[in-house]
Amino acid sequence: MENPAFINGNTHLQRLASEHGFNFLFCPKYHCELNPIEGAWCFLKGFVRKKDDLDFDKFLELILEAINEFKNIDLNIKLWNRFWRALEMYQSGASYQNFLEKLFGAKSSSKVISHKKAKILIH
Repeated sequence: MENPAFINGNTHLQRLASEHGFNFLFCPKYHCELNPIEGAWCFLKGFVRKKDDLDFDKFLELILEAINEFKNIDLNIKLWNRFWRALEMYQSGASYQNFLEKLFGAKSSSKVISHKKAKILIH
């Protein structure tokens, strides 16, 4: 987003989208939960890892099986819904910890200070 091309919306892609009635919504860095493709990759990789036996032909079959499962459970809709809920929460002033607890429940029991990686200082 700090690239000069993005500052005032001058990229060719942005102009082209605008001409056809579309707008870009850029997600902030380090917020994977705001980017639905990250959820898709997470699901696909997890699905394959659980069933993979290090056989390449089986690996290729599992990729196709994972894609079909992704479609069958309508995960794309769930990821987009999570994206919009996250935006609404951030706009209403929710903290990152509140966001994690609301959308991921017990999976997010650790105390989070920020969405960025904390630096560890050793004295």
